[in-house]
Amino acid sequence: MKSYLCLLFCLVQSLCVFGNKDSLISVIKSTKPAVDRLPAYGDLVFEMYLSNPDSAILIAQQGLNLAGQEGDIFEKASLTNGLGLAYFRKGWYAKAVDAFLESIKLFEELKNQEQIARVYLNIGQVYQARKDYNAAQQYNLKALEQFELLNDSFRIACSYQTLNVVCRELKDFEASGSYIDRSISILGKLGKSGELANSYTLKGNLLKAQGKYQDAIPEFKKALSLYDGTSDLSNKAIAFENLGSAYYELKNYDKSIQHYSKALSIFKEINSEMDQAYERMKLSMPQASMGDFISALSNLDSAEYYFKIEQLPDFLSELYIHKSEVLSMQGMPAEALEAFRLHVKLKDSLDDARKSDELFRLQAEYDTDQKEKQIETLQTETSLKEGQLYIRNIIIVSMIVLVLMGIYLFISLRNRRKLEDELSKQKLLNRIAGDLHDDVGSTLSSIKMYGDVLRTKAASAAPQLVPLAEKISENAKEMIQSMSDIVWTIKPGQDNLPALHDRIWNVGLELCSPGGINFKISELHELDHTIVDTELRHDLFMICKEAINNAVKYASCTEIQVSLTAEEKLIKLIIEDNGCGIMEDAVRGNGLNNMERRCIDNRGKFEILTGLGRGTKIIALIPF
Repeated sequence: MKSYLCLLFCLVQSLCVFGNKDSLISVIKSTKPAVDRLPAYGDLVFEMYLSNPDSAILIAQQGLNLAGQEGDIFEKASLTNGLGLAYFRKGWYAKAVDAFLESIKLFEELKNQEQIARVYLNIGQVYQARKDYNAAQQYNLKALEQFELLNDSFRIACSYQTLNVVCRELKDFEASGSYIDRSISILGKLGKSGELANSYTLKGNLLKAQGKYQDAIPEFKKALSLYDGTSDLSNKAIAFENLGSAYYELKNYDKSIQHYSKALSIFKEINSEMDQAYERMKLSMPQASMGDFISALSNLDSAEYYFKIEQLPDFLSELYIHKSEVLSMQGMPAEALEAFRLHVKLKDSLDDARKSDELFRLQAEYDTDQKEKQIETLQTETSLKEGQLYIRNIIIVSMIVLVLMGIYLFISLRNRRKLEDELSKQKLLNRIAGDLHDDVGSTLSSIKMYGDVLRTKAASAAPQLVPLAEKISENAKEMIQSMSDIVWTIKPGQDNLPALHDRIWNVGLELCSPGGINFKISELHELDHTIVDTELRHDLFMICKEAINNAVKYASCTEIQVSLTAEEKLIKLIIEDNGCGIMEDAVRGNGLNNMERRCIDNRGKFEILTGLGRGTKIIALIPF
């Protein structure tokens, strides 16, 4: 399984080109002509979609608007493909496939067969993630057809490798073997040693899946021989691991121990602790079969310690099965039973977590209007009385969630201050952020979803309830955004000025883009990695967000500029717009008062420079 994942990662990475994030952002913010800035949007989407898919989606949509204005079909197709990758990363599979198919239509207009093939591969990856291997096979065959038209031997061979894996999952071993043999033939002629070694590994895995362990050994040895001629120590270790596994199945425990030990030695050399732990777990089985229970249990204990420290429940579940077998062989039935119980407990927990993740993914996908038909089939016609009861329950649940969230935050923050060890503090913050995102975020998304469904149903059954349903959906949406701000504030690793700069940039784009307002922010390189405490970071962000929000809503401006600098223990934040300004005798609202209060609470100074028709400039000077 590890070798398959490594190979799959290499295949995907070989099709992607990433740029430098900071330089790309600088190009997008620059005053260069649109035709010069447009390629940077696509490159930035490909740079960000793995680590920050939400921002990648926003950047892709902005780039698509610009590409539409410029009439650039290639950039539009490329950005649509990047949008699909971001959707895929978030688990919005249906939306991802729609984006990829739209990208293919655009590339077909350009008759760009290479890009068409790559997008077909992306669709195949989506269906593999959904375990729909028949559909995955269909789209990988379409990609192969395009590579054959291009006569691209290397891409053809890589496509054969992917089809080998898909057919193996479909239990079509004959087709799987045919594809991998053709891949070996092509890569051998091209002299691609590393890729050829991967093919031999895949062929060995295919034979193992068929129970042909004796036949798999020569293939793994061929892969090992090829890896010997490269600097790829990781795959060389995996080749030893595969041989150890095959020999174990053939009950040749001496050779199994020998090869697992070589794999362990290499992982020690490259200082890969996780792989060392995994190899110790695998090594324990042939050791126990040879009667060396002391070594077997020592290796299992060492692996168990690492898996617990790194919080790897999947590996722990597998380890307890091995431990149960070893203890049973040693004649310790009570201890073996306890290890098996731990395995069952972890497995049940993992199954529940996966079901919960899948439910959240479906709800999120529904939020993008792609699961509407599936959800609607589960709804029944309700009467006016049932609709009123439903709204009351939603309001009660919303209030309970808000109260529990407040209590939870209060308890978490109070406990955090009592922790003296910095490592424990960061782990607690990570847990708080994760729980808010997964549990509260899921609940609020459900509330919004139910509000949207209620609005649709009430439109025909009870029109007078539509405004209330819309209010529920809007409030839930606002709470989701507020929760996102809270999660960002408390999340470790965000306690420096560059992180605050990036957050302001993302929020500014999100608030300004719908109104066509040009949003600018000072250059990131002007900031060092100065650490600021959580409260100050939150107040700075809220001042900036409130100022931008006010300008968007009331200033009738076309441009908003933000400057964030830090000099001599003084943070200077300036938010300026070119809007209608504020009359001198105008009454201050809560927003301006809150900004001033946050500034004063941090021993800072707050100033507003404005006038009717002269725009508004807000200045906050805060020592740190």
